[in-house]
Amino acid sequence: MRIKKIFWVLLVAISSINLLRSVLETRASLGRLNRLQEEVSKLAVSADSLKKEVAYKESTEFLEREARDKLGLVKSGEVLVILPDSDSVLVDNVPTPPKVDKTPNWKKWKKFLLE
Repeated sequence: MRIKKIFWVLLVAISSINLLRSVLETRASLGRLNRLQEEVSKLAVSADSLKKEVAYKESTEFLEREARDKLGLVKSGEVLVILPDSDSVLVDNVPTPPKVDKTPNWKKWKKFLLE
């Protein structure tokens, strides 16, 4: 009778341990599944944006914009107007030249070496 009790206790303990391990593995798998589903949704959004970009770059609108911006081409009947950059120097705003030190070189060397 005592051997039967020990056998049943061991059987229940081993079964419980296996069940607990299975539950923990299932929870870990669900966590991985959720992370992978999030990654798939992010990649789907990225793929959609890339498809839109490819479609735009294959369009004639993109070709016209590139020809205008990078090559400076215009359609027939259009006039190309080039405006100066905002940081280019205008005739009215001529910068003053920097001040030139007119001290003789021997005085500069003296000051450098002795002071």
